[in-house]
Amino acid sequence: MAHQPSFADFPVSKINWLCRAIVNLIQVVVADEHYEDYDETHEFRHLLWWWEEHLDMDPELFLHQPRMFLEEAIHVSSLIEADMNEVVKEKFLHIVKIIRPEMQNLLDEIVRKEEQEKN
Repeated sequence: MAHQPSFADFPVSKINWLCRAIVNLIQVVVADEHYEDYDETHEFRHLLWWWEEHLDMDPELFLHQPRMFLEEAIHVSSLIEADMNEVVKEKFLHIVKIIRPEMQNLLDEIVRKEEQEKN
């Protein structure tokens, strides 16, 4: 069976691309007229701030704090998937569906390694 690519195989540029993709996704959701009258927009704005702030401070955030990055990214993608309108879903849901399982696999791997190091 062929080797399945994982985040461990990606160069830093790919990780940074993923970070930017998530920021862009949140920006689209925040800018969408569908959300203008909804309280959820506040949460998305906070997420957008969190991502932009961390990426500006440390563009290689993933390499230094992979667990925090992945947990937050999975949370963000779940929120976006649950709350997207149809237009946004059509454009971006496939990205969320492809990226999230990869992130979850890697997060599970990181957690396993942390547990092994403790024991």
